[in-house]
Amino acid sequence: GLAGGTYNISVRNIGGTCQVNGAIIILDTPVAPIIDDVVFTSPTNCNSNNGQISIAATFAVTPGVEFSINGVTWQASNTFTGLSAGTYNVFVRNIGGTCQVTYASNPVILTAPNAATITNVASTNPTNCNVTDGTITITAQGGIAPLQYSINGGATWQNNGGVYTNLAGGTYNIAVRNGNGSCQITGQTVVLTDKVAPIIANVAHTNITNCGVTDGTITITASSAQGAVEFSINGGGTWSQTGTFIGLTAGTYNIRVRNIDGSCVVTDAPVIITAPVAPVIDAVASSNPVGCNTNDGQISIGATFSQPIEFSIDGGVNWSTNNTFTGLSAGTYNVFIRNVGGTCQVAYNMNPVILTAPNAPSITNVASTDITDCGLTDGTITITAQGGTAPLQYSINGGTTWQQNGGVYTGLAAGTYNIQARNAMVLVW
Repeated sequence: GLAGGTYNISVRNIGGTCQVNGAIIILDTPVAPIIDDVVFTSPTNCNSNNGQISIAATFAVTPGVEFSINGVTWQASNTFTGLSAGTYNVFVRNIGGTCQVTYASNPVILTAPNAATITNVASTNPTNCNVTDGTITITAQGGIAPLQYSINGGATWQNNGGVYTNLAGGTYNIAVRNGNGSCQITGQTVVLTDKVAPIIANVAHTNITNCGVTDGTITITASSAQGAVEFSINGGGTWSQTGTFIGLTAGTYNIRVRNIDGSCVVTDAPVIITAPVAPVIDAVASSNPVGCNTNDGQISIGATFSQPIEFSIDGGVNWSTNNTFTGLSAGTYNVFIRNVGGTCQVAYNMNPVILTAPNAPSITNVASTDITDCGLTDGTITITAQGGTAPLQYSINGGTTWQQNGGVYTGLAAGTYNIQARNAMVLVW
């Protein structure tokens, strides 16, 4: 338990005799080091280990002193690097472990910046095909204002309050950091989904089947990856959830299909529905049979048309592509025309057309007188007829010759006579 100092060594017998002087021993007293200063820098970022503590000390012993910032582990270097935020207690001692000195201003506290906290991320998808109106709104609190925001994982930053507009569909990686660039924190991944346009697979139509009807149809077949679609045939003026349109008039129809939410209007080629054009009866000419019980009457129909037509004189029972009907007997005829194929039947507005035959005369009496004497030719025949078309014509030789003589024949020789009468229009009875 000797203190430091100089000691003269002597030995003697008990009783004090025979003292012998030995060596002079000098015991050194350790000299405590002095902590002159402690300089520290805090970590520059959250969760980083780049803090530092440097200790300046004065010491008198050899080989020197060693340093600690936790009193447990020691090192010869006076600088401690790679430190995270936290509380540190600085000590210095002589190498060998003597004279440990505590820093009077312990503890040394290294602080890191406060990190922001992302409390919410809201997003809206683009509202239509081929538009970039998606949005992302990042809500964060804490940290060092003004916070900076990123939607590309920190590649670029904006001091925009966390509001991003005019975004296209895609994947966005959310990040927030302090206004001084420290403490980047990663948020969720946001996927904005672009609208998907419908696909029109087919557009079929049927034209008007006849004049005066509205039975045209359009059938649109389409689908969308987004689900249901709706259809329009008037360029988007009105919409229907069915792709079949019936009862259509002739005209041009502008085809559109869109998603049920109204997005992504797709256009197809216009559909033209046509209707048959009705022919027009311009004139009907007729000629009556020229004789009784003859079939030489005729009806001719004049018409204007835009496609091949056919004609009928029996009310539409039988049809012909020839507009002239011959070999007709007297009677009543109803004239119609229509397009070949049966559409657009038109009735003649002067129906019926009546063909009439001449009235036949009627022989009511034939009187004769024989020859009165040999060698004479004084026989007579008197034909009495009524009706017919005056003046009547008469024949006594079976129609070989005719006379308009009132039916009186005189100066006849004996013989056989074949009596006939006819109208002046050569109608034989």
